[in-house]
Amino acid sequence: VILLLDTSISFEDVIKEMQEAAVNFVEQLKPVDSVIVIEFDGNVHVLTEATNDRERIFKAIRKSDIGSGASLYDAVEHSLRKHLAKIDGRKAIVLFTDGVDTTSLKASYDSSIDLAEESDSLIFPIYYNTFQFQPQNRGGILFPGGVNRTPAGQSAEEYEIGRKYLDELSMYTGGRVFRPESTPGGLRRAFEGIAEELRDLRVPRDERTK
Repeated sequence: VILLLDTSISFEDVIKEMQEAAVNFVEQLKPVDSVIVIEFDGNVHVLTEATNDRERIFKAIRKSDIGSGASLYDAVEHSLRKHLAKIDGRKAIVLFTDGVDTTSLKASYDSSIDLAEESDSLIFPIYYNTFQFQPQNRGGILFPGGVNRTPAGQSAEEYEIGRKYLDELSMYTGGRVFRPESTPGGLRRAFEGIAEELRDLRVPRDERTK
């Protein structure tokens, strides 16, 4: 399992909650399950390579920290191409994000979707809507020269694209999108729901309930 965590500035208000929910998720995996922890902001950072050492995984999760930018498409391609492509057996990505990409240079919406569809990996996005946290939704941003405008990566249109992207990632890989705001128990329960689905991965994909 790759835990792929969005640590862009949009998540400054919820990173501690995310970390604790992710730790709880790992505790529910089987002892033999290996986890890779990757965070992304403007860059992609591998916090731990594949390991089933729970303390090492917990330390990596809690090491995640807020940065600037959001290279989501780069992070998805990096996870699939550099890590999961060389692994045999059951594999999945648990992707915590708002779906908004602002700084990817190596990958695009389409290229990352195409790679995900070709991969033999399930992707389970946890969609956390950070639109409410954006500065312009707290009264607007005054830029140099006295101009009020919406910064890149924070418009309603970009959030709509982000939701569509996560829907397609899950649809094309056989995963499912989890939305904490519509899940009783919130973020912690969303992670728990994915853990339950991962425990069923021994069932062939075409026999699982979509």
